[in-house]
Amino acid sequence: DTESYIDNGSTVPTVAGHEVLESGEEINEHNQKSSEKDVTSYALLRFLKMACYRFLAMHTGKGTIMLLPVLIEALNLQEAAPGSDPCDSITKGHDFLILALVTSIASIGRVTPYFFRKCANFRVSIGIPGALIVISYSLMLWYNSSWSAIILGSMMLKLVYSHVLLITAFWAYKPSFYDNTGMSLDTGTGLMQGITFFGLFSGTAVAVFTSSTVALSVGLALSGVMCLLTPFMSDFEQPIE
Repeated sequence: DTESYIDNGSTVPTVAGHEVLESGEEINEHNQKSSEKDVTSYALLRFLKMACYRFLAMHTGKGTIMLLPVLIEALNLQEAAPGSDPCDSITKGHDFLILALVTSIASIGRVTPYFFRKCANFRVSIGIPGALIVISYSLMLWYNSSWSAIILGSMMLKLVYSHVLLITAFWAYKPSFYDNTGMSLDTGTGLMQGITFFGLFSGTAVAVFTSSTVALSVGLALSGVMCLLTPFMSDFEQPIE
């Protein structure tokens, strides 16, 4: 009886201990899976925010590559005398100089990100340019009959778009950016590039197939979205290695 009692007494705690151990392992496994899921969701959210921001920057910047010629044509039409030759509205020699000047300004925007990285955080580096894009579209929309407003606004757009695309590229094409996303580096960068350049297609299509007023209004609305998205880009404040 005593021996039986000892066996039963030693067996019960042992079984209970195994049950507790197995339960603890299941909890740890569940917590680990939950943690991995959270990390993946966070990484994908960062990817989505960066891709959206670069799409907006491309649409409002380089996507407007056809917008300036359209605006110049509209100004030429306004200045043409009644009954004049319709060919007077096409782009003329001095108009090409304006196009060349505006396009060349983009080169400066490829230098400014290096200075911003040293003296400002990421949200400031994209927030100030985002506000300039809003000002540029507002200027061209409200003063679309002024050569000065069109040229100045276009120059600011080209300058800022180059700055934003380059400063976001430091993150978008960093290999570790795609860790925990479930995507390989090739897939991730390819998808990022595709979304970015879809902005070029959409911006050009809006400029060519709609009126200049519609194109400017869409650009103003999307640049406003860029400004609203900026406060949510705090994930990118860490220094880039």
